[in-house]
Amino acid sequence: MKVLALLLLSLNFAIGGGGRTESESRTRHNSSTHLLATNKPQFLRPENPPKYFAIDIDGTLFSENEEALENNIKAIIEAKKRGYTPFFCTGKSRGSALKLMGDDFVERTGYNGYPGVYRNGAFIYGDNDALHMNILSRHFLSDIIGFLPNDSLNRVIFFHRDDSYSLVDTDPKIKDILKAKGFPDTQVKTLDEILDFKIRKMIISSDVSELSKLRENLGFNAFGLRDNLYEILPLDLNKALGIKQLMEHYGIPPEECAFIGNGDNDIEAMELSSLSFAVGNAPDYVKKHAKWVLEETCDEGAVAKALGLVYGFTIE
Repeated sequence: MKVLALLLLSLNFAIGGGGRTESESRTRHNSSTHLLATNKPQFLRPENPPKYFAIDIDGTLFSENEEALENNIKAIIEAKKRGYTPFFCTGKSRGSALKLMGDDFVERTGYNGYPGVYRNGAFIYGDNDALHMNILSRHFLSDIIGFLPNDSLNRVIFFHRDDSYSLVDTDPKIKDILKAKGFPDTQVKTLDEILDFKIRKMIISSDVSELSKLRENLGFNAFGLRDNLYEILPLDLNKALGIKQLMEHYGIPPEECAFIGNGDNDIEAMELSSLSFAVGNAPDYVKKHAKWVLEETCDEGAVAKALGLVYGFTIE
């Protein structure tokens, strides 16, 4: 049990960026109090609120609680009315993000997913079209595959556009999990064929000990999806990179883009932004990377609260 606990702790730090120092906020503010009692500084509303506000979806914006989701949507509408631009910053694709938010989301908010940061920084969209597509390099994929034991290859999936591939027939249990999550059926391809594709995503089914051993030889980010599935990305490919590329397009310092999130894949963006929030349901090791921590969870309209704090309104 002690060994397993150490492995879990090690993985949490490895995939969550543990041990980094927190950046100091450089934004000037007016006073307000709606935050969890922590050692974070008291939140003060910016005198000049940020034009752009990046919003994570799963565990942050989206909620099965209809009232919470409705309040979050109303807050996006209000922020846009005031001339600001909340946008998706998510591990999802643009299509799946909009589908999750509901059929009338685009019509009500006037936001069609542009601009946005998708697939954890792999795809960046401007106001009307794609700006960047950050794919996994051949070198990175070759290194990962080279260290994997042969008996684990049936638990590794590669994604290119709307298709998914594997080196051998995928484990039936993994097939069922992927199908339930709406992923396409995998096609078996050779290593050379896979390396020739522009692979944008890689998923591994692994337990903690296996993943820890793999990370002893290779540096990468592993974002837990559930059911022992992890998305594997190079250390330099993350939401923060996507925000940087998007803000560069607009001529805005990336730290001036606000951010709110809850998970491992939000840590770099929290550190980048001088105005970042963690929702109440975020793990403690994630919260420490945000500039402010909200009491409200995703099921209590945390995004509505954050947008209201920053832009000076309240959703009733």
